[in-house]
Amino acid sequence: IEATDKVGGIVGVIKGGGALRNCFNSGAIEATDSVGGLVGVIISGIVENSYNTGDITANSCLGGLVGADAHVDIYTSIQNCYNTGIIKSQISDNRTGGILGVTHQLPVNSYYLRGTSDEGIGGGATPAGNLGLDAFYMQTPAFALELNNQYNDIWVSKDTYPVLDWEK
Repeated sequence: IEATDKVGGIVGVIKGGGALRNCFNSGAIEATDSVGGLVGVIISGIVENSYNTGDITANSCLGGLVGADAHVDIYTSIQNCYNTGIIKSQISDNRTGGILGVTHQLPVNSYYLRGTSDEGIGGGATPAGNLGLDAFYMQTPAFALELNNQYNDIWVSKDTYPVLDWEK
């Protein structure tokens, strides 16, 4: 995908309580601003049980999952997701993260492959439970179980990174 702003591997903008569930992106993205492996900008909505493997190159507000969480809203939720794509800012911008570029609501149980980005959430706001993990652990059945949050069977362990149950 090549575009300017508000670009995602699946959708550009989620708002009004929209939801993105059980999806993945594997395509590379080149854009300018507010770019995410799954969603460019989320204003009010949900991203869950999804992943990105595509590399992302942009100037600012770029994240492995979501470029920018643009609204302080209790209805915004990002959970049980991961990113393995390389996240590269073309300028010196601290709004770059393996999970999120900019956020007002911290994601839950979401991870990125260590080395794909300097930090999990742009600006250094990475809380516990939203970590950079090594490839060895991310390719184990234990990681799939962790993504399942021990309450569902959405994620399936494969020989590589976990995939969604419908992909098997």
